[in-house]
Amino acid sequence: MFSCRKTVRRSPSPDSRRRGSATVELAVVTPLFLMLVLGMLEFGRAFHTTSSMDSAVRDAGRLASMGRPESLPESQSLNDKVSNDIRATLAAVGFNSDAIEVSILHADGTNAGSPFDLDDPDNEMQLFRIEARIPYTEVSAFPLRYLRDHVIKSSIVLRLGRSTLAS
Repeated sequence: MFSCRKTVRRSPSPDSRRRGSATVELAVVTPLFLMLVLGMLEFGRAFHTTSSMDSAVRDAGRLASMGRPESLPESQSLNDKVSNDIRATLAAVGFNSDAIEVSILHADGTNAGSPFDLDDPDNEMQLFRIEARIPYTEVSAFPLRYLRDHVIKSSIVLRLGRSTLAS
């Protein structure tokens, strides 16, 4: 007996074709999505660093602008106190205090950019700038090669001297 079977070829169903294209789409979209999410994390970390530094510099600047507090020991200068306060505040947030550079400089005039001594009575009513800097590689979760030389900095300009109210 001879039997003849007819083979019927089925065309691929729309679902099986769709499965293949979904895999390709996933392969294309996943790296882009990951780059977007990681970029947002990195930007958020940089923004957090800037915000923390602004707050620390502002608080230390307020202390410095009011003159030498009575509670400060004679062995410690006000410049050291301000620098240590900024470093301690940022270390409490989680930054490496050894990587933070703090400078207190003249803000205007012929001495602009030169070191400013907060304890010097001749500097009374003079403008000064407190600047804190930290390398981007110290705060980055993903230290990228092209951002290696960038520095995150914060500064504030204030006038040294207590104000008194006249009655």
